[in-house]
Amino acid sequence: MKKTRKIASLTMVLCLLAALLAGCAGTGGTEANTASPSASPEASASASPSAESTGPQTVVDALGNSVQVPATVKSICATYPAADAIVLMLGGGDKLVATTDYNAKNALFARMLPKITTLPQPFADLTAGNVEQAMSLAPDVIITSGQSNLDILKNAGLTAVAVNTSSIKDLQFTVDLIGQILGGDAVQKAADLIDYYNANIELCTSRTDSIAEADRPTVFYSAGAVLTTEAIGSIVTEWIELAGGINVAAANGVKGMFVDVTQEELMKWDPDIIVCRDAATKDEYAKDPTLSKLSAVKNGKVYVNPMGLYTWCVRSADEAIQPLWAGTVIQPELFSDIDMVKETRDFHSKFYGLDLTDDEINAILFPAP
Repeated sequence: MKKTRKIASLTMVLCLLAALLAGCAGTGGTEANTASPSASPEASASASPSAESTGPQTVVDALGNSVQVPATVKSICATYPAADAIVLMLGGGDKLVATTDYNAKNALFARMLPKITTLPQPFADLTAGNVEQAMSLAPDVIITSGQSNLDILKNAGLTAVAVNTSSIKDLQFTVDLIGQILGGDAVQKAADLIDYYNANIELCTSRTDSIAEADRPTVFYSAGAVLTTEAIGSIVTEWIELAGGINVAAANGVKGMFVDVTQEELMKWDPDIIVCRDAATKDEYAKDPTLSKLSAVKNGKVYVNPMGLYTWCVRSADEAIQPLWAGTVIQPELFSDIDMVKETRDFHSKFYGLDLTDDEINAILFPAP
């Protein structure tokens, strides 16, 4: 009887041992699966083609809106011309399905993207009543600015993102955002442009930061007309200051963009330098019997801002090279080593893949009316 009990006890121990070993083996197998990339939920999602290439992505625009856009954007357009130039620089020119008259007339833009001259122009006067053409184009994404434009487009059932380019920080955000929307190589291209921009900012800052206010020339920026300017709150003031100057309108309390000042105010301010956005404006100062008496006019310091795919001075990707040029005209002695012909050639080669001729460089640096 005792022998039978011993055998039974031994049998129970052996059964318990077998169960314990089986449990350990099961636990060991679970840990191995957890460590395996194929078994990880995160890894499975990232490895899934549908999760990466077919589902929408979410981007956050300048107004803080979360907007779903296709993972692969096939068509895009913008309600203002500078954004088209950013799309082109980032490699998305073939995706543009609409443009503006401003870009359609740009010879350099047409050289890079011949179809720009024939694309529809539905945004000349964007209102809720004339958004039908934009709707018919059915772009994947529309880039716009301002809440009112955004509301018009969204109410029409169109996917739109709002951008803001009133400051350097805002412009860089916009470049990065458009890079995210286009995806692929555009993401790195956007990062490279921002790095280049920041390097130019640092170069200028290292040369001009210590300049006393009394040694900084005053600069008036002409925004398309002799008495129209941009001042406090504009990217124009930033590049003037980076280059070692003072925006004379901002210094006198003028705020905003495309602001008209009086002739009396401009004569009183008597700027040392005038920078014209448009070539046609330059001669108007010399022809006006009163404005011709300004120091900048009398001393031959009225300059036309360079313009390539877009004017360098405001709101486009070409703004990245603007601080260098501004330095050469505002503080020429401090920037005497900067060769703008070389800088212009290298910039367009690196960021547009465009090999400029000498004549094209001259036309960019010295725009004609």
